[in-house]
Amino acid sequence: MVMFKTQERTGFTLIEMLVVISVTLILSAVLIGYSREAGKQLLLVNNQAKLVSLISRAKSLSIVTFIENTALPSSPSDPKVCGYGVHVEKGTGEVSIFRDLAIDCANSDNKFGSGDVKLTGQLNVFQLNSQATQFASDTTLRDVIFIPPDPTTIINGDVSTKEAAISIEVKDGSSKSTVKINNAGRISTK
Repeated sequence: MVMFKTQERTGFTLIEMLVVISVTLILSAVLIGYSREAGKQLLLVNNQAKLVSLISRAKSLSIVTFIENTALPSSPSDPKVCGYGVHVEKGTGEVSIFRDLAIDCANSDNKFGSGDVKLTGQLNVFQLNSQATQFASDTTLRDVIFIPPDPTTIINGDVSTKEAAISIEVKDGSSKSTVKINNAGRISTK
């Protein structure tokens, strides 16, 4: 009787290798797509937080202004700080804090104008990433000003305006984030 020695083969078959490679490719494609969407959402949430911080900073600066204006006497011809506000430049994608100046605060225009001063620095200016985001068409806020001591909130220079919004969207329009402010000074996000 002749005995054949069986040969043991080790390793993977071609079909097993193809299945593993195709499953790996499918999972990679799903994860890459998911991470891009998550990146867009993260960018919007980050921008939203910066806008809320900027508006809140202007509100707190207006309270400090009241203390400064009452503590430091000035010449009647010198412009006074009547309040602090936030100005939105839709064309350039810039949002900045400004100091509303007037000789007589009762006659101030309560919006950003030629006699007002934009504050500089990282805490006072926010610039949209123009390659990834833009202001949405439903952005209605141009200026919001906080007048001490309460602070009284005036939107777009009109005391009758009840609410305005800043909407930021991803360039492809797939996601949008909104920051709203009302005439009571309440800031909300959506």
